Amino acid sequence: MVLGLGDSVLRKASKIENYYGFSEPVSGEWIISEGEKQLKRLGGEILKEEVIGIEKEDNFHVKTVNNTYTARTVLIATGQKQANIKIRNLKKFEGRGISYCTTCDGFFYRGKKVGVLGFKDFALHEANELLNFTKNVTVFTNGEKTEFTETSMLDKFEINEKPIAPLKAAKC
Repeated sequence: MVLGLGDSVLRKASKIENYYGFSEPVSGEWIISEGEKQLKRLGGEILKEEVIGIEKEDNFHVKTVNNTYTARTVLIATGQKQANIKIRNLKKFEGRGISYCTTCDGFFYRGKKVGVLGFKDFALHEANELLNFTKNVTVFTNGEKTEFTETSMLDKFEINEKPIAPLKAAKC
């Protein structure tokens, strides 16, 4: 059984290159569709319910607004809510130069000049992952003061703390 609300960011991915087992690129929509078919074929179901609590006794008791489900095992796969960034034409360039997942999309930026937007440790983690694909990585903080706790890798990147004006349409 799968419980959840909202939609997966994976649906937005028009081309996924590095998914094990696929010799050709596939879309996120296709991966989700195939996963749902597999779940249903194996007797599972997808329920649009918000989980509001989990308790453990002999089994787990997963509470939603209207129901409680019992399970021996619970896998929590919350994903990550995307920040609402105010950048002009952002939606237009998602999947065409603007990405949200280094693991998923770093491959597309091999040897290119790449920027990471963020001012906390996650941005450094993503920038560090990009070094597997390119050596030209800049971390932009959009004017925010950095809050990095892992300072040992700071010398690997350029850090730009200047505010970024909303972007104009650019060629990607």
